[in-house]
Amino acid sequence: MSFINQNDFNDPQSLMRARGVDPNPDRAFSDTDGNPLFYAKTGGIMNPKRHELPLGTVLFRFGSSKASVPDLMSGCWWIEQTEFRKMLSFAHQHNLPAGAAMRQLALVPPEWSDMTRLVRASVKRELLAFRGLGNSVHIDTGDGLGVVNMPHQNDNPARRMNQLYIPGLWQPGAANAALSYGSDFTFSAEESMRGFLYL
Repeated sequence: MSFINQNDFNDPQSLMRARGVDPNPDRAFSDTDGNPLFYAKTGGIMNPKRHELPLGTVLFRFGSSKASVPDLMSGCWWIEQTEFRKMLSFAHQHNLPAGAAMRQLALVPPEWSDMTRLVRASVKRELLAFRGLGNSVHIDTGDGLGVVNMPHQNDNPARRMNQLYIPGLWQPGAANAALSYGSDFTFSAEESMRGFLYL
C-alpha cells in the first residue's frame, strides 16, 4: 500500500513531535558550544504506534475559529470517529460543551488552542499516523502568573482517549490531496474554557 505521507512519517523528527518533543535546536537546552543536550518536551502521546488510515476513515480536529479551514485541515493532531464519540459521551455525562470536553481528554491547554472550531474530514488518500494516549502537559502560562498542569488520567477508562499525529499534512497541497473536507462547527471561547482551572 502506498501512503502519501510515507517520507514525512519516516522522518525521525515526526516521532519526536508525536512524543511532544520540540526538535527545534534553537529551543533546545545546549552546552557552551551550542550543541543540543536535550530538547524540551511536554504533552504529545505516550508510546506512539504506527497506525494506518485507510480510505474513508472519518477524522475530527479542534482548533481556533481564527484559523482558516485549510489551515486547520493541514494540522497534524486529529482523532478518529470512535474517539470522537467517546468525547461526546464524556461531554454529555459531565454536562460540558464539546470543546471543553475535548480540552480535558486530549490535554490541550488554552495556550495551545482556544478550541473554538471543529473540523470533520475523511481520508481520500491512505495516510500513516502515530497513535497513542495523551501524555501530561506542564507549561508556563507565559505571563508570570502560573503554570498549567494537566496530568494524564489514562488509568481512568472514561478519560482514556487515543490521539493521532499525522505527519506531513503541513506540506503544500498535502492536506487537500489526502483529506476530503466534511464540515466545520464554531463554538464560543467561554464554552471551551468551562471547567478549566490553572493549577
